[in-house]
Formats: sequence, C-alpha cells, structure tokens
Amino acid sequence: MNNQFGTGVIYGLSFQNGVSPVMSETIKFHDENMLVLIVIACLVAGSIILVWCNSFSSLEFIDSKVMEILWTLLPIFILVTLALPSLELLYFLDCPKDIDGVATIRATGMQWYWNYDITYELTGAKFNFDSYILDSNSNEKGYRLLEVDNPAFAPRGEVVKLVVSGGDVIHSFAVPSLGVKLDGVPGRMNEGGFIALKLGSYYGQCSEICGANHSFMPINIEVIPIKAFAEGFNSAINPNILLIINQSSHSSYTLNG
Repeated sequence: MNNQFGTGVIYGLSFQNGVSPVMSETIKFHDENMLVLIVIACLVAGSIILVWCNSFSSLEFIDSKVMEILWTLLPIFILVTLALPSLELLYFLDCPKDIDGVATIRATGMQWYWNYDITYELTGAKFNFDSYILDSNSNEKGYRLLEVDNPAFAPRGEVVKLVVSGGDVIHSFAVPSLGVKLDGVPGRMNEGGFIALKLGSYYGQCSEICGANHSFMPINIEVIPIKAFAEGFNSAINPNILLIINQSSHSSYTLNG
C-alpha cells in the first residue's frame, strides 16, 4: 500500500484519501452505508439459513398485524436514514460553484490533452497553458501514465471554482482525492468546485472514452500555498508560475498530505 499516493486502506480497494471536505464526507457516507448493508445482508442470509435448516410449522399462527407493520416501517426508516444524509451531501457538492472563489480553473478536454485557463480572481490575472502526458523516458521518478509536463495548480484552503468543457468530443475531468468529476461537453460549460485542505500533488484521468488515446490524458493538480500561488501571478513573466510550482511541489510536499 502506498499512502503517499492516497490509495485505500486495504490494498487500494477503497477510495483514495479525501483531501477536500466533500470527498471526506463522501467516504464517511459510503462507509456508514456499507455498515448498514452488511447488517441487512447478515440478517437476510441468517434468516434464509435458519428456514433452510429447520422446519417450522404452526396450525395456530396464520398472520400477525404487528409483524406486517414492523416489516413495512423498518425498511422505510432505513431508507429515510440513508436518503437524508445523501441529500445533504448533494447540496454540499453544488456549494463551491455558488461561492466566489479565489481562483477559477477552466479545463478544456482535447484529443488528447488538457488545456487550462487559470484565473486569480483577486487581481484578474490569467494564465493559459496545455498539459500533456510525460513519456516514459522523461518520467523516471513519477507515476506511470499520470505525470504531465505542466500540472494545474490551486491554492490550499481556498474555494476554487472549476469550469469544464470539451474542445472536440466528450471528456470527463475526474480527480478522486478532491471529490471532482465533471463531464466536458463541447459547446457547454459544467461548473463545480473544490477546497483542497492539504498540500500535495493529486492525480486523475479522463473518465469518458474519447478516442484512441483516451488513457493518455491524465490530470495532475498541484495544491500549493496561497502565498506561492499569488506570487506566481504577481510576477512580471507568467511562465515563472510553473517554475515556482515545479521547484516547490515535488521536493517539499508529501503527496496527499
């Protein structure tokens, strides 16, 4: 198990470590639901085994009003207890896009790379660049099929608005650790957002089959301190921001906090 990459707790079978409030609550909600489902499955399996291994017969017991009421109300109660937290979680999923963020990331899916347009809302400064996958020769220390030449960047602890679109075909922008998954449809902009609570490098991939090289357009978002983020945009030459990120992120941050 590689904790730095944010894999699940049991040989990578669970979710990646959540570093945003929404993803942390999503994992918590999933774990609670799984506990309820396991209890229900055990009760049903135990009842089936009990009936299978025994012969119950009674000439007097025909029906029971109380039992019928209970086995009708109990599933309703369980469904309500599952539905209310899920509705709350859906509400919080849409919250970041309705809040004025410090930065806005506009990601456009292309065949087969990502184009980023990052805006620092406090000053109105913008930075546009393309992000391509690194080939095997250039990617000696990173993760295979996940490293890119120019990662996107976002400030830690701040609301970041995310706008996703497609430049040619349908793509999907997905970063599990941040709880982000938005479809990029040509001619349409889907809005979302996230708040990254930990410094680090977080990875994702296009989650919509978009052609022959669908597997070769990874997503890499570097979460950096707000001070470094602001310094990059305030510099006279915009390319300095990539230099700041490349010098600071891989050397001093632990992936996924």
